[in-house]
Amino acid sequence: RRRPESSGLRPLAGLALSLAFVTATYYLAIDRLDVAVAIVLQYTAPVLVVLWVTVGARRRLSPNVWIASLGAFLGVVLVSELVLGKLGRVDSLGVVFGLASAVLFASYTLFSERAGEITARRERCCGPSRWPR
Repeated sequence: RRRPESSGLRPLAGLALSLAFVTATYYLAIDRLDVAVAIVLQYTAPVLVVLWVTVGARRRLSPNVWIASLGAFLGVVLVSELVLGKLGRVDSLGVVFGLASAVLFASYTLFSERAGEITARRERCCGPSRWPR
C-alpha cells in the first residue's frame, strides 16, 4: 500500500486550512461591516498574490500588473470610505477580519497552484492518481 508523499500533503493541508479560515474570517468581517466593504477587503487578495510573487519569488512584474494592483488598492480605500474621514465609524476589528480574509484567500490561491503542480507532475510521471484501497 502506497502512502502519499509528505511534500504533497503540505500544500493540500495548507489549502484546506486556508479555505476553512478564509470563510470564517469573511463571516466575522460581514458580522461587523457592510457586506460590500468586507468583500472588497477580501478581494484585495490578488494584490497580495502579486506582492508575494514579486517579493517571495523574486519575479519582475510588468508595469500593467503594478498599475492594476494600485487601482485595486485605491478601490479598497474608496469603497471603505477611508478618504472621507470615516475611519472612526468603520469597525476596526471588522477591517482586521476582512484583511485576514484577504491574506487567507491569497494563501488559498498560492496553495491551490502548488497542489495543482504536484498533481500534474505526478500524473505525467505515473499516470492518473488513484486513492489506495
